[in-house]
Amino acid sequence: MPLLQIHQQAVTTTAMDDFIPTNEAIIRLGVFLGVFTLMAIWEIPAPRRPLTQSKPLRWLNNITLVLVNTIVVRMVLPTAAVAAIAFSSHVLLRMRRDRT
Repeated sequence: MPLLQIHQQAVTTTAMDDFIPTNEAIIRLGVFLGVFTLMAIWEIPAPRRPLTQSKPLRWLNNITLVLVNTIVVRMVLPTAAVAAIAFSSHVLLRMRRDRT
């Protein structure tokens, strides 16, 4: 395979690989709305248990939980990663200092 074709394939693959990270929020929202719509339609003919609250109130609570969880995860995970890096670098520095 000529070098030019290999380079063209690598460039094409990279462009396709960027699609998901670039459009992650739209993909997640689309999947969520699709599954939510499917479950909402499914619940009409076959409810799992008798209603104790109105459907709009229950759906509002569920959607609010999804939004709060998404915000918390988007804040906590990067913070936890930075904390883990800081902790490990502190431990490594202490190990280096103790060795000498």
